[in-house]
Amino acid sequence: MKTSLCAACLGLSFLIGLHAQPQEKDIEVAARTFKFVEGAPSGEALLGIVSDPAIAASSSQANALAAALEGGKTISGVTFVPKVIAPSEISGVDVVFVTNGMGAHHEAIGAAVSSGQLLSFSTDKTCVTAKHCFMAVQSAPKVEITISRSATEAAGLQLNQALKMMVDERD
Repeated sequence: MKTSLCAACLGLSFLIGLHAQPQEKDIEVAARTFKFVEGAPSGEALLGIVSDPAIAASSSQANALAAALEGGKTISGVTFVPKVIAPSEISGVDVVFVTNGMGAHHEAIGAAVSSGQLLSFSTDKTCVTAKHCFMAVQSAPKVEITISRSATEAAGLQLNQALKMMVDERD
């Protein structure tokens, strides 16, 4: 059953983002899962793209994603408005996207996300493995969604059972 649901997710990601860049597709896939999380944002949500300008991979990903989502992008009824932020600026956003290469900042990010009870996600699985991000998303070559049970609990998030059946949940 889990395999067929993942195949359905793959088909959905293909249909929703034929012209999107890979990281934009990742955001779309993640945003569609948020409807399965109690207390997820609705309406307009400020998407904090956490970056460190001293880390080339982080800065590059943040700038590309902010440009792709400039002016806001509506996905599943939520309009995500991007804002590139430093790890210390997390408290002012509704949802957190952690850019690649931010391993040295994961602990501080995890603490800020937990205290603000925020959804946090990344395309970098190490953030989930370190238990500081709620979810890691990869849309290519196939859809993979990994959730940290520890980060979910720390942020006070409640997941719908349907979501748990579609993802790889880790402690």
